[in-house]
Amino acid sequence: MAEHEEVRVLVVDDNADEAQSLAALLELSGYVVRVAMAATQALEQMATFGPQCVMVDIDMPGMTGLELAAALRQSHAEDLVIIAVTGWGREDQMLSSDFEHFDYCLRKPVDPRRLERLLPSVGGAAPA
Repeated sequence: MAEHEEVRVLVVDDNADEAQSLAALLELSGYVVRVAMAATQALEQMATFGPQCVMVDIDMPGMTGLELAAALRQSHAEDLVIIAVTGWGREDQMLSSDFEHFDYCLRKPVDPRRLERLLPSVGGAAPA
């Protein structure tokens, strides 16, 4: 098996069960994962964890996922994959300008097969 560089994913969701379930799924696939329960925690972890991918819940109290994505895109314009993870709206609605700061959008519950197709391209690496 070829060696792959480490791929770090930050999961941001105010629902602890959702966040932990997604984190467990990612870890089983070989990714290094951290969880943030709020946008402010996510911003703090950006400097210390340095993820290549951030998976963001849209509907969070305080700073929403849309606002967080805009802030992340401003500070990490090209080197970060940002994935919206939401339970509201249809997928075609997720193509609106509200989602302009996201690279991909996934509906909850996240389909593990779809996630598996997206993540190997993060950072040009596959999980170890």
